[in-house]
Amino acid sequence: MSLAPYPMRRASLSQALIDMPKPYQGEPQRYRLTANQPIPPPRKRMSFWFRTRWVRTLSRPVHRDTVNLLHAEVKPPPLVVRLPLRMLRFLPKAATIWAQKHFPEWFLPSTLIVKCRKRSDPEHVNWLPADHEPPYISKFDTEIMTYNQLKDLQGITIPKFLGRTICRGKHAMLLQDVPGAYLSNPDGATLTYDEMRDLLERCYYELAEFSAVQTNPSTRNFVLSPDRQRLMMVDLEHMAMDHPDLILLDFDAICAQGGVTRTYVGLQRFYRKEGYLEPA
Repeated sequence: MSLAPYPMRRASLSQALIDMPKPYQGEPQRYRLTANQPIPPPRKRMSFWFRTRWVRTLSRPVHRDTVNLLHAEVKPPPLVVRLPLRMLRFLPKAATIWAQKHFPEWFLPSTLIVKCRKRSDPEHVNWLPADHEPPYISKFDTEIMTYNQLKDLQGITIPKFLGRTICRGKHAMLLQDVPGAYLSNPDGATLTYDEMRDLLERCYYELAEFSAVQTNPSTRNFVLSPDRQRLMMVDLEHMAMDHPDLILLDFDAICAQGGVTRTYVGLQRFYRKEGYLEPA
């Protein structure tokens, strides 16, 4: 999917109202990692049922202070199950496609992301009447609905949605483990200002094509690909869908990009002072 840089369809209006953040004076144009890097948290055993499979994993938080978002290494199924799965390669391709569609739990990738429902996001609330319009929908369920609406972007701009389950007594969704580095981490904070802006604009443009915009401008919501040619948005919890107005869509997208940019240049400065980054 090849797209031109983000077309500011209402650039005159947007630029008149918003000044994009600039890099701090005195900071280098490009950074590189130092030998001093944060130590990731330890992995712990975690198991859960997913459809017909008992999935065993080694997991740890994606970020130290987000206990509901876990990176999980999936252990392979027992040998008695792996042998029939290997036999699929000798069958027609249609049989493999049918099996993957109806039994996705046996075709999970070696790593995935487990996102559990937050305690602050209840499935039901008592302070709204049952017939309230519009009906109450939790952020967790809204995010799953958003993944279904943006199926064409899964694996390109957003992660693939693999399914939902119960993990540690909470509802959870299974997502693709996007390879790369979070913009909020030192290894993701090595882009130049112009590189980051171009990739960010492209990401928001691809969402705008589906009348969608991410309204939570956080560097934690973006992963930089290993080839440094693409950003993927990995948190759809605060996504505005079916935007009714083109001008407001562009305006909201530019506001969100400004928030991410402001945080990004601040993180680069912080990581350099902490000794995680140095001038390249």
